[in-house]
Amino acid sequence: FVLVSVLTTLLIVFGNERSLIFRVFFCNRISQLLGVVSYGIYLSHVPIMGLLISLDVYGIGHPVARFLMVAILSIFISMLTYLVIEEKFNFMGRRFGSRYISNIN
Repeated sequence: FVLVSVLTTLLIVFGNERSLIFRVFFCNRISQLLGVVSYGIYLSHVPIMGLLISLDVYGIGHPVARFLMVAILSIFISMLTYLVIEEKFNFMGRRFGSRYISNIN
């Protein structure tokens, strides 16, 4: 996992939109979706692990299977909260902001 982190960091720091490898990894719908919901993933993964531990589900199986279970649940919950909560508030913020800014001018 450390190697993946180092390579990703190098790709972000030294890559640009014109390089093929940068476009393959970062300019696709999956990467962009994960970027949109990444904060939700960050917020939800610890409570999901806690819930799975309290249900005695987390200790079962291979560590990779546990990682995938937490990752899939975190992504699903993050996408759901993005669609249900964040998009609504972003829309309300844009409407409020446009009204407020137009009244200033």
